[in-house]
Amino acid sequence: TVSVLYWKSSVRLGNAPAFRAVFHDTRRTTTPRDFALDTVRRNLLLPHFDLFEPELMMTTSPSRLSSLFVFAGLISACFAVSVVAQQPRRRFNLCVTCRVNREPHSMHAEFAARHYAAEYPLLDVTTHFIGRYEPGGTTPRGLIRVHVANGSHCDAIVGPGSSGIAVAMNPLVEQVWMDYSATSTELSSRFAYPLFNRVVPTDEAATTGWAPLLKAFDWHTLNVICADTAYGRSVAAGMGAVATSLGGTAGAATCVQVDASPDVAAEEVARIVRSGVRIAVVAMASDDPFFGVIVDAIVSARAYERVAFLFAESACSSTTQTWARVPGAFCATFAVQPAVIGPFLQSYVSRDLSTARAAYSAMGWPVDEVPYTTTGVYPAYATDATRFVLRAMNAFVAAVGDLPGSVEQATTFMRNQTMHGGVSGFIAIPTGDRAASDMVVLNSAADGVSIAVVANTTAAGNVSIAATFTAFGRSDMTAERVPPAVDPIAEAQQGGGIPLVAVIVVVVVLIACIGAAAAYIATRPPAARDNSVAPKNEEEPFTVIFTDIQGSTSQWAQNAEVFGPAVDQHHTLIRRVLERHRGYEVKTIGDAFMV
Repeated sequence: TVSVLYWKSSVRLGNAPAFRAVFHDTRRTTTPRDFALDTVRRNLLLPHFDLFEPELMMTTSPSRLSSLFVFAGLISACFAVSVVAQQPRRRFNLCVTCRVNREPHSMHAEFAARHYAAEYPLLDVTTHFIGRYEPGGTTPRGLIRVHVANGSHCDAIVGPGSSGIAVAMNPLVEQVWMDYSATSTELSSRFAYPLFNRVVPTDEAATTGWAPLLKAFDWHTLNVICADTAYGRSVAAGMGAVATSLGGTAGAATCVQVDASPDVAAEEVARIVRSGVRIAVVAMASDDPFFGVIVDAIVSARAYERVAFLFAESACSSTTQTWARVPGAFCATFAVQPAVIGPFLQSYVSRDLSTARAAYSAMGWPVDEVPYTTTGVYPAYATDATRFVLRAMNAFVAAVGDLPGSVEQATTFMRNQTMHGGVSGFIAIPTGDRAASDMVVLNSAADGVSIAVVANTTAAGNVSIAATFTAFGRSDMTAERVPPAVDPIAEAQQGGGIPLVAVIVVVVVLIACIGAAAAYIATRPPAARDNSVAPKNEEEPFTVIFTDIQGSTSQWAQNAEVFGPAVDQHHTLIRRVLERHRGYEVKTIGDAFMV
C-alpha cells in the first residue's frame, strides 16, 4: 500500500507543466508493462521506495497495475487543476501623476485600480502617486524632478494630463504610458513620442464633434478667435477642416497672446461682429488668462445678439463654466456614460480618504484644501486610462504567462486591445491615439447662468438635437432652421420706415461704388512705403527678422490653386501682427518677409 505520493516538477506558468524525471531507467522498454513501469518511475517519487521495488511491480497482476495507473491519473488531474488555480499574480506598480488644481483626475485614476480589480485577476496591482505641491500650479520642471526621483519603480504611468508637461516628460518616460487629457496633436507623432498613448481624442479630432451639428444647422462659414498656444492653434485648424469638409470656410484665425489686454479682446470681438459672419469659434483653453478677458468683452459688447459663439471643449470641461456667461453660446465636450460612471462615483465619494490624505500630505499638499470627492469629464477619462492599461496587461499575462519583457512589447500589445463599457464608451487606440468619442453639445440660456444639453453626437457621426435652443439672443429656435442673421431689408420692411425699392436702389449703388473702388485700387501704382515705424536712430538697437513658409516650393508645385490664396492669407496675418506691435516691413521676397 502506498500512502503518500509526491510529484516533483519544474513548472513554467502559462505553459503546460514540464515534469522532471526523478528516477531514470536506462533499460530499453520493449513491452507495454515495461513502458508503464518506466513512466511511473520517471514521474513518481515514493518516500519508501524500498517497499516498492521494480521487481515487485513487475510481478503485480495486470488488474492491480491498472488500478495504480488510474490512481496516478487522478493525481495528475488534481495537480494540473491546482497549478491553474494557484497561478501567482504578477506584481504591477501603477504610478499616477499628481498636479495642482488637477487632484480629482489623479484620485479617479488611482481609485479605478481598486474599484475594477476584478477585471485584472492576474495582476497584483499597487498604486503610487507621483507629484509635489507647487503653489500656483504644477510646472513641467517640478513634475520631471519627481519622476526622475521616483519613476524607476513604475511599470506604468497614468498622466500627466497636460500636453506641455507630456512633451517635457517624453525623453524620460520608459514605462507603459497612458494619458487622459493631453490632447495636443503634436503628441500624435510616433517618431517623436513612441510610447505615448491616450484615451482622449486629439484637439483636432474633438472638433469633428461639431460637424454633425454644423451640418444640421446649415452653418458653413465660421470666424475663429484663438489663443496663441498649441491648444488654440490645434482647435482652430480642426474647426477650419470641419468647415471645409462641409463645403464652407473658416475665416483667418487671429491667435492672440494669452496675456493680451482687454483692449485687444474688445478689438477682436468688434472684428467678429463687423465681419457679418454669424458663427464664431473661441479656440482657447479655459485656464488661459485671456479666456476670461474675451468672455468679458463678448458680454459687455452684447456681441451674442449678433453672433453665436462656439466654445472649444476645454471651456465646458472646466468646473467654472465661464463660457456660460455668454447667453446663447454653445460648447461641445466629451460624453460620459451615466450607467458606468454612476456606480463608480457612488463608491468614490464614500471611500476611505485616509490613503489619499496621507499620500497628498507626503507630497506637500495642504490636505484640507484637496477636493477629494469632486468629479468631471477629464477625471472620468482618467478612470478609463487606468482600466485600459491594467486590462491590457492582464490580457498579456493570460496569453503569454508573464508580463511583457519590454515597454515596446507592452505598448504594441496594448494598442491592439479595445475596451467596451468604458466611462467614455468604446475605446480603441490603434496608433496610440483615440480616433473619436461621443460628445454632447451644451447651450447657455439667455440668463447667462443655466446650461442645457441640446445635442448629442456619436463617434460614428450621428446627431440628435433638442427641439429648442437659445441663440442670437432669441429662444425657441427650432433645430431644423438656422436663426436668421440681422437683415436690414427685413428690418426696414417690418418697421415700415423705408420703402423696399429705395433700399434696393441704395444697395445697387453701393455695390457699383465698391466695384469701382476695387478696380482703382487694383490698377493704381503702389503708394510710398509707410516708414513711420522704421528704425531711424542709429544708436538704438533693433531686431531684424526673416520669415519663410516651410516647403513652399513643393506646395506651389502640387497645390498652386490652393496655395496662392493661402500665401495671401499668410501675408495678411503677418502684416496685422506687424501693425499691432509697431513692426516695419522692409520687403517681401515671394512668401518670405524681411521685417
